[in-house]
Amino acid sequence: MDFLVVLWTDEDGVWVAECPALPGCVSQGSTRDEAVDNIREAIEGCQEVWAERGLSLPVEFVDVSIRDVAPDFGEAARRLELAQNLWDGMDPTLTELPLTPAMQKLLDERLAELRCDPDVGEPGEVVVVQLRQRLREGRADAVR
Repeated sequence: MDFLVVLWTDEDGVWVAECPALPGCVSQGSTRDEAVDNIREAIEGCQEVWAERGLSLPVEFVDVSIRDVAPDFGEAARRLELAQNLWDGMDPTLTELPLTPAMQKLLDERLAELRCDPDVGEPGEVVVVQLRQRLREGRADAVR
């Protein structure tokens, strides 16, 4: 029989594993794999004790397999997921992005400055290289 197991790390970095289908069936480990191994033993132990006591399992079961969960990469993973969701939600027929009046005003001001003094700006290729370097360095302010 397969059981759903919920895994998380506590405030001390200890992996906690819980089987919600079996009340009180909780274990832990110093690593994710150790916690999974320990909860397997705890599930087997619960089943043995109930069988010895002639008790039925306290809940109804459906077939559910334990599945691996991708490691949490923190804020970077959430930002990538947001970017992917935004990209997936874009209209593929859209050829131009609409600008707000404030964005258009700022763009017009910067283009006027560039026309008056071509040395105030950087070529697009230079900006792209700078952004990539900032991203490699892990700077939070790489994209504003």
